[in-house]
Amino acid sequence: MLLLAAALASGAPATPADPSPAELPMAEPEDARSAVGPGTLISAFIGWPTGPMGELGGDVGAVPAMARDGDAVGTDAAKQAAAEVETELGMLRAEVDDLYNGMQIDKAEARVDWSQPAEAVDRLIRGLSPFPGAWCEIGGERVKLLHSEPAEGQGAPGDVLDDALTVACGSGAVRLTRLQRAGKAAQDSRTFLRGWPVARGTRL
Repeated sequence: MLLLAAALASGAPATPADPSPAELPMAEPEDARSAVGPGTLISAFIGWPTGPMGELGGDVGAVPAMARDGDAVGTDAAKQAAAEVETELGMLRAEVDDLYNGMQIDKAEARVDWSQPAEAVDRLIRGLSPFPGAWCEIGGERVKLLHSEPAEGQGAPGDVLDDALTVACGSGAVRLTRLQRAGKAAQDSRTFLRGWPVARGTRL
């Protein structure tokens, strides 16, 4: 206090105290992008319009052309990829159609020839199941044969040997275990026989 009084008495200007941090003026950046922060760095990288510390600013329409062009390029690439996939699928469909047409079996070829050995008849029935399906006529009606199994028995080819649909072949016999009438669902032999009994001695 004595020194201050002496300084005042001598007329010397007093040395001002250091200003507090709160009193320091805020430095205005010359460019808003000079205010570096995490948001600012990211926004600067993608070119998004920003203010200090990455605050979004400006018009959304100001998104850089690079981003818009990137979206357009991505869309074009997706369309091109879809077109290529469609082309490949078309080629695959054509190949499948050609293969299918080459494998089509005439109805006459799918009809069971009971004069063949039982092994051949059984292979035909199981090999053509479910499509196009081997078939025979029972009582004048065409019936699709979906499954069979070798069985014991001898008789005239095509004759039904018992009440379980065992049919004589050129050699041996087969038992029909799954059949399908026209316009009906496939049925096992027991269900089929309940709705349409086939007597022993019937010629198929």
